[in-house]
Amino acid sequence: MRKALTILTSTLRVFFELLFAFISLYVLVFLVISPFTLPAEETTEPKTEIIYLSTNGIHSDVILPIHHPLKDWEETLDMEKALAVDTFQTHLKFGWGDKNFFLRTKEWSDMEVGTVLNTVFGRGPGAMHLILCTPKDLNKTNLVELRLSKRQYRKLCAFIHRSFQFEDGKAKVIVDHPYGTYDFFYDSSIEYNMTYTCNTWTNNALKRAGQKACVWTPFKGAIFSKYPDQSSTSQ
Repeated sequence: MRKALTILTSTLRVFFELLFAFISLYVLVFLVISPFTLPAEETTEPKTEIIYLSTNGIHSDVILPIHHPLKDWEETLDMEKALAVDTFQTHLKFGWGDKNFFLRTKEWSDMEVGTVLNTVFGRGPGAMHLILCTPKDLNKTNLVELRLSKRQYRKLCAFIHRSFQFEDGKAKVIVDHPYGTYDFFYDSSIEYNMTYTCNTWTNNALKRAGQKACVWTPFKGAIFSKYPDQSSTSQ
């Protein structure tokens, strides 16, 4: 019995030492890489298209118009019935992340240890989370307003479009979720893992659109640090 206890104790100690080393390495890589900025591409094209970046403190999103001459998301996502809920909704907040985390953790109080550990250390299907927004939602102080050229806007929309999983030409809707009327979920073509998080997705979207971005980051703070003077209230 004593020998078994000794072996168990030794095994647990090694496990936690390896876990600590792994987490330390992960954080170290982030601290070394994230400060490096990929500059915005130089362009002489007029920057006529406005988008927004938002955050809830941990997760980041991209906000785009629902209807736009360059991309009409109602057509792409077959949202005609959903958008009939409120005609004053003008924008969509696009976020990407771990499907299981999205569907099991509506509020922070819903968070479970198993879900968090699986999200941090595991891998699994991704999902797109969309939220309907009104013009009032675009006046919040935690938003970053960015101006893109038409070409950059198309490239951003193409990146977001490819993040959806399509079946028979339609984005695959996730019907059963604990959220409200203004939230929509779709299966994603991208798999979630600890090197590709919700904020990595946003950072990659900015890269695709030719905007300032991190070389790589799993956290939102590094993204928003690139835009310290570009809140929507300062435009």
